[in-house]
Amino acid sequence: MSTFSLGISGLSAAKKHLNTVGNNIANASTVGFKKSRAEFADVYATSGMGSTSNQTGNGVQVTNISQQFSQGGTSFTQRSLDMAIDGNGFFVVEAGNGEINYTRAGMFGVDKNGYVVTNTDYKLQGYPANANGDGIAVGAIDDIFIPQANISPNATSEIDVAFNLDSRADAPTNYIFDPNDSDTYTHLYPSVIYDTLGNSHTMTQYFVKQPPYLPEYGEPTRAIQTLIGAARHGGAGSVAPGSYSPLTDETDVFPGDADGTIGAPDDVGDGTLDADIAAILNGVSVDVLADPEFATAAPAGATVAERTDLADRLKAIKQALSDLVDTEDGRTKEFYEEAYKALDDYLPTVPTEVTGTVFTGALEELAGVIGDGQKAYAGIDTVTGDLRIAVMTTLVAPADPLTAEINSTNVPVPALASDYEDRYNEVVSALEAERDKYVGTEVAGVYQLALNVLQDIEKDWSDPNAAQESMIKVMAGLESEAADNRWHMHVTVDGETVTDDNVNTPDYFSFNFTEFGDLDEPLKTMAIKDWEPKDSLGIFTGADSPQVFEIDLTGTTQFAGSFGANSLAQDGYATGELAGLDIDDEGIIIASYTNSQTKLVGQVALANFRNQQGLTPVGGTMWAESTKSGDPVVNAPGVGIAGNITSKALEDSNVDLSEELVEMIIAQRDYQANAKTLQTADTLTQTIINLR
Repeated sequence: MSTFSLGISGLSAAKKHLNTVGNNIANASTVGFKKSRAEFADVYATSGMGSTSNQTGNGVQVTNISQQFSQGGTSFTQRSLDMAIDGNGFFVVEAGNGEINYTRAGMFGVDKNGYVVTNTDYKLQGYPANANGDGIAVGAIDDIFIPQANISPNATSEIDVAFNLDSRADAPTNYIFDPNDSDTYTHLYPSVIYDTLGNSHTMTQYFVKQPPYLPEYGEPTRAIQTLIGAARHGGAGSVAPGSYSPLTDETDVFPGDADGTIGAPDDVGDGTLDADIAAILNGVSVDVLADPEFATAAPAGATVAERTDLADRLKAIKQALSDLVDTEDGRTKEFYEEAYKALDDYLPTVPTEVTGTVFTGALEELAGVIGDGQKAYAGIDTVTGDLRIAVMTTLVAPADPLTAEINSTNVPVPALASDYEDRYNEVVSALEAERDKYVGTEVAGVYQLALNVLQDIEKDWSDPNAAQESMIKVMAGLESEAADNRWHMHVTVDGETVTDDNVNTPDYFSFNFTEFGDLDEPLKTMAIKDWEPKDSLGIFTGADSPQVFEIDLTGTTQFAGSFGANSLAQDGYATGELAGLDIDDEGIIIASYTNSQTKLVGQVALANFRNQQGLTPVGGTMWAESTKSGDPVVNAPGVGIAGNITSKALEDSNVDLSEELVEMIIAQRDYQANAKTLQTADTLTQTIINLR
């Protein structure tokens, strides 16, 4: 009977082998399935003290059907909640009754309550996000929940934006900013911001490159105007303001004080030149230029004496310009050189006599050197001189207030802060009035530059000491050069200008660049404090008002390159609906919303076991822990021996069909061979029976 037992044990083992192979083949396409292997051992029967040297054995037995947890292939999908584990570990799932199972099948979805579940409604376990949705609360694992509610809007409070402003760009031809006139700004950039209700609004930044402010042209321009005026009207006599303006409009920009004194308007008395012009023309014979007045309406120069007088006047002017060229430097020297050259080109050598026509032509050539911008600087110098005298002579004043150093010693503390504030407002009004006379011209532009200089100065008229400091800065600003690399930024929201809501600062923001194209530090905070959100019809939206936000231009450059934004970030957004989920390789689930915002939902947990083959299969491509597997070690993906997560992917079965078909042939062969053993044993038995 032992032969029959051997055959039967072989048939039984081969059948289990075939069943194992068949189960593997059946699950060749099951996601997360792990193939099994039939493991065999021979059987011997001996007594306690017996020997097995002559034993033939009692057949075969299946000692174990072990599962093989090797990595399966990866199939990619389009579903965010499809997850494959790359490496060690199992997803932890819970049945709802406290039963915990483990799986490699990462086919997850969201149930009606918002929980992430398997296709058999087991809830995926992981680490939830904190209350703010910006971090993971690592601790005990729990059901992963996907919130379905809309995300609340957030008002814009900070805008971080960096540009490159093209250093090659020309300053606008019209210095009076108008957002509707592209000739008044250099660049513009729109971006979207949000109010407290989540309404979107268009904020536009207008960048205006500033030309250099060159007040040093003021006095030399006035000096040449004085020479022309004195040559025509007399050096110390009174002249009706603007009476010689028909001569190429050489002095019409500032016709003089009411007394009409030559060299006015910052003169200190009738019949005299003001101190600064007198100092420039020191050594020029005013008597030569004094009398008689050149009459444009009469045929002047009709007599030899008259022609000689006109020649002497031109010689005096030419000599004065030559002396000024020798004594000055820089741009002032170049200006005088240009004036001298214009006169010299017209009349290289002044004869002993000149006619009225030649005299007039020479002065016209000289007046033509004075550009519109220089005329405006002459006017600004006049206003500044008047301000100096008004402020600095209120002390036991310095001998010459027009050349005295501007500091707290020379600028007195006013009795009332309003005294200086009134003076300041008078200066602003005077400059605005001159600007408005020449709208659309370079003259108006230069006056606007001076007004911009005043607006850029931080002023405080709250008390006498603060007013003194403010006046020092005002006078110094008007008389100090402001070079290139200066820009203004105007800001509008939905077409309305917004500012820092400070009456003592301009309605724009100013900043400078270094010679290397970097922002000149320190860069002031640009805070918008008067924005009142409105809809497209100009009706208030009902959002919080005024809404305050800051603009940070850190990183902005001025290089020779195209204008553009290098980076832009702002913290506001509208209300948003859940649009999708993303999962990174650490298993962190991130919810994406229609307002482009994201929020952390949770993090998938992975469990590992000391003995994976000790896990108990429970169906549904899941396993349960057992005493043989050991306790689970739960970690976040990528921590310890836990593998990583691949989203939009599934782990294929690790069954190799070719290998399994070979195993099937082997099992079939074994089965047939063991059946043959039984057949042979039966034949032998029949032979013995037939002996009777």
